[in-house]
Amino acid sequence: MTQTRVPDYPGKARPGDWVTIRLSGRFAVFAPTGEPITPTAAKEQALLALLATSKTGERGRAWLQDKLWSDRAPQQAGSSLRHALSSLRRRLGEWQHIFETDHTSARLRLDLVDVFDLAADGEFLEGIDARDPEFEAWLALERSKRHQSIVLPMVSERLAARRSVSLIANGAGNERLSLIESFLADSVAHTLRESLNVEVFSKPPKEPSKDALVARLQAFQLNEESVALRVCAENTATSRILWSGNITLRSDQAITHDNVDILTLGNQLVNAMADHLLVDAHHDHDRRDATSLGLSALKSLFTMNEDRVLDADQNLQEAYALDQRAIFLSWRAQLRGIQLVERHAIDAAELIKTGLDLADMALRADPCNSMVLATVSNARLILDRDFSGAAHLSQQSIEANPSNPLAWWARSAASLYAQEAEDAYKFAVRGHQLAAGSPYRFWWDLQLALSAAVTGRIEEAISVAERCSALAPDFRPPLRYLIALYTTSGDYDQASRKVQRLVELEPDFSLERLAYDPQYPVSLMRRTELVNPESLMKLS
Repeated sequence: MTQTRVPDYPGKARPGDWVTIRLSGRFAVFAPTGEPITPTAAKEQALLALLATSKTGERGRAWLQDKLWSDRAPQQAGSSLRHALSSLRRRLGEWQHIFETDHTSARLRLDLVDVFDLAADGEFLEGIDARDPEFEAWLALERSKRHQSIVLPMVSERLAARRSVSLIANGAGNERLSLIESFLADSVAHTLRESLNVEVFSKPPKEPSKDALVARLQAFQLNEESVALRVCAENTATSRILWSGNITLRSDQAITHDNVDILTLGNQLVNAMADHLLVDAHHDHDRRDATSLGLSALKSLFTMNEDRVLDADQNLQEAYALDQRAIFLSWRAQLRGIQLVERHAIDAAELIKTGLDLADMALRADPCNSMVLATVSNARLILDRDFSGAAHLSQQSIEANPSNPLAWWARSAASLYAQEAEDAYKFAVRGHQLAAGSPYRFWWDLQLALSAAVTGRIEEAISVAERCSALAPDFRPPLRYLIALYTTSGDYDQASRKVQRLVELEPDFSLERLAYDPQYPVSLMRRTELVNPESLMKLS
């Protein structure tokens, strides 16, 4: 842990090896002699600030890379971080001992550092410009914490001007084609209101703002056998096409409101709009309203990285302060379930208590919202082992919005714990189909892999779990299950590789814990005897 103490005013000499970092006002670093040793490069200043604002002085390398080089591939971002560290060490000279790290460590830590942060000395990190949207978002949030009385009212005023989306059906005149367009429009409108809290219209605005989005829905007859359904989303003010997609349906096919192809196309449209809103907010911080904060939180949450999950919780808390929607509470409840399963360094009893309290608050506030029902179902399943309640809530979620892939995920999870394996697999397949195009599809990959494994579809389980692990390399659950699955199938080489990777992410992991510890999070595999202690110990 970083050693800390109440510092004298920065710039005064002090005994020993302590370095002072000033965060309020103009960023500055002082040697123990009082000599200024502030790095000149903005990225290096930002790197020190990110470390200094952690309660332990410690951050993960991946988290730092995402905050300072979010526009680069992981390998390039890692190289940039190493270069910045080398430059910092040269600048700090004999005081570079404040860094505790090596090239193999996944984390960086400051030690022997005084952090000086008094609001009276000026704005937090005044004038710093790291030229990265993720850092700017973090900086805006940190400043809002220090000056809530100033910042929050300004954001609340912006919140009043909600985003608008117009869903324009072609209205082909053909009753069947019009029905297809209306099914798609109804599904998209429902999901937009639940998850993004935007205003939805059936006509484009007469005087569109720069934020107004339009989705044009067109069903048309391709030939005697086929009907096509096309969607195109655009920004009306700029005429920029944001996304387009299409599907083909058989002319003799019965078209219903829960047609999986139509619902999946609608979800892809919603995902595209959500991505546009998030990117737009990153480029224009005046547009960081509750919706964009919530979207940013989900992006951080689904990395499964410990530091970024904490960031997600902060963003959700901030979003709720701006707009008291139940969905922000329910995501915070599910977040605690993820922290528990991922074994983050937080007291388990506190996670369970806080998570269940948040789930209850969310359900009381909005008991008909499909997203709230699904996330509360997941939270109760993980935090309270409430199998019956989770099954009931997940079924309600499906009935409220059959296009919600998270509702089917929740229903599948509840069925697995209720030992209804084939139902769990069926629900997982449906959720996986509906999540096509989602940036978080690995989440549905995991559920499909689990249900496939429990129903004896071992090859499918391995294939899907491998895809899940490839899409989310730091996500631990697929690695745990792949170790058991490869061992069960006799592929000890692959199982050993997964053990090595899991140890990198979870240093206290052991085969003994996987094989024998009833608290280790592979209860489904253990209950269905896919965890074979005798076979696992052959990997030792």
